[in-house]
Formats: sequence, structure tokens, C-alpha cells
Amino acid sequence: MATSTTFGIGNLTGMTHCSALDEGVVYAIRTHGSELPTARSSRREMSALAYEFLGLLARKVISESADLPRAGIQDAGPHNDIGHDLGDGQGPVFKDADGRPWVRGTGRDGANLSASISHSRHVIAVALATRPGISVGIDIEYKDARRPVADMAEQLLLPRSASLDGFYQAWCRYEAVFKATGIIDPQAQKRVSPIEEHVPKLPAGFAGHLVVTAF
Repeated sequence: MATSTTFGIGNLTGMTHCSALDEGVVYAIRTHGSELPTARSSRREMSALAYEFLGLLARKVISESADLPRAGIQDAGPHNDIGHDLGDGQGPVFKDADGRPWVRGTGRDGANLSASISHSRHVIAVALATRPGISVGIDIEYKDARRPVADMAEQLLLPRSASLDGFYQAWCRYEAVFKATGIIDPQAQKRVSPIEEHVPKLPAGFAGHLVVTAF
């Protein structure tokens, strides 16, 4: 079950939605202007904005909620960290060797918290686990009818006749499971039993999926 909230970021420009899920995950959706970036430089810009947004969400979630492990977020890091949401080089977000984002933990066990980002066109989605022991993956996609949906559907073990909406929802779920587990084979993904799945609230024309798994 998802509960709408703001965590103090509801007044951000382009903020469209923020929710907390029962299994200890928060996610937020933000739009960035009305442009639809497609150039490589624009995609890099959107990725940087997504990491900044994740860093901001991490700080705000902990500071705004007494029910969450306040000590679980570290507020300092070296200058080559990403997620510099305050522009001070002290972002809490880092990437592991596989390129997956995490938020540093400073609790007694020092466990880092799983995080995930996605962006498509002008929309950004970020998700953050608020407790250790779970892994989160989120993916959003603009439903572009110009893509070779029939061919791509087969790669996801779907029939070539899959509808545009059905294909993009399945694609987003596949990507979300991959981000949460690292499992790339669609057949192997069928053996994954998420502890929670959620379809994010997104602007019209977009599909999305969020998956939570146990370590």
C-alpha cells in the first residue's frame, strides 16, 4: 500500500508525486520543464539531476519522519561523490562497482540503503529503501509507439501481439527487477518473488514499475 506524502519537498518545481510504501520504501516523481531530451548530453544532464534529486530525497525523508532511522543517512562524503543536492560536495549518494546507487548508512551496523533512479524524456523517478535488508528498483519509460515493440516484446518473453501499454509495463517491470536484483535473464527473473510491487503515479504517456526484494 502507498501513502501520499511530501517529506518537505512538495514545493519543488516540477514535483508531481511522493509516496511511502508499507515495506519501507519511498519514491518520488519530478518533471523537468517541458523539454523532451534525446541528445546524449541531455540524457547525461537528466541523470545528474536524478542523482541530485535522490540525494535531496534521502536527506528530507530522514529529517521529516520520526518513524525512520534518522541515523541511517550520512550527511558527508568526499568531493567525488554524486548526489550533491545542496551543491556543497557533501552528498550522501554513491555508486557501487556495478553502477548501482546507494545511500550511505551510519547506524550501528553501518548498512547502506538501497536506492534506484530512472528518467525518461523530461520525467525523473527516484526510490529509496528506508531500512537495510531490502533492495529497490524503479523504472519509467515514455511509451513511444515508434519503437519495434513486436521484436522487443519477444525479448521479454511476451507475444509479438503485445499491446503498447502491456509491453511498456512489462519492460518497466523487467528493468525494475534487474535494478533490484542484478538478474538480467527474463526467464530467471520469473523465479524472483518481490516482497512488494507498485505502479507509480506518472504523467500521461508514461509507464513505470517499482519492485522491492529482500537481500
